[in-house]
Amino acid sequence: EFAEYFSRFLSDGIYTENGLMGLKVSTVNGFNIKVSPGYAFVRGYMYKNDADISFTLDSSDTVLDRIDRIILKLDIVNKTMNIQLKKGKMGSTPTPPELADDASVKELPIAQIRINKNATTGTIKDERRPVSSLIDIPYDDMLDEFNEWFEARKQSVGVEIYNGITEPPNMVSGDIWFRELE
Repeated sequence: EFAEYFSRFLSDGIYTENGLMGLKVSTVNGFNIKVSPGYAFVRGYMYKNDADISFTLDSSDTVLDRIDRIILKLDIVNKTMNIQLKKGKMGSTPTPPELADDASVKELPIAQIRINKNATTGTIKDERRPVSSLIDIPYDDMLDEFNEWFEARKQSVGVEIYNGITEPPNMVSGDIWFRELE
């Protein structure tokens, strides 16, 4: 029930903190890769990784290419959420493995790793979707809407509201002045 509640206002994605996005996939050497620490949200569940996670990719083929994928997998039935390597199929024009998204499993893409034929390392394509804060508040839109409402309201009641250090010269009976302190 907590996850259902949080899923109502938390977007699925990788949480960014101080402008930095975690769970970055990088090459250590050759076919050894790592996923850096970070946080993510999937369907209201929080994932925390506090140490590098290492994977070793299968070596390249001599004839065909492939695309592997690093994913964050939420499995509701087994009550697990973890980073996994999802191996792709070889082909002359390979495609990345499909992502699961049904009632019991949701896979969030982290990165694709293309392994070309006869390659000694993979090429990483970042697929992380950033979530900049728990709740994105559209402040500018809200301020514009409030100001529109406020102007309409002021005109409907015939009262002017002022603020400042000195009393406005055009005030009339019924107007309101908020005096600012010096």
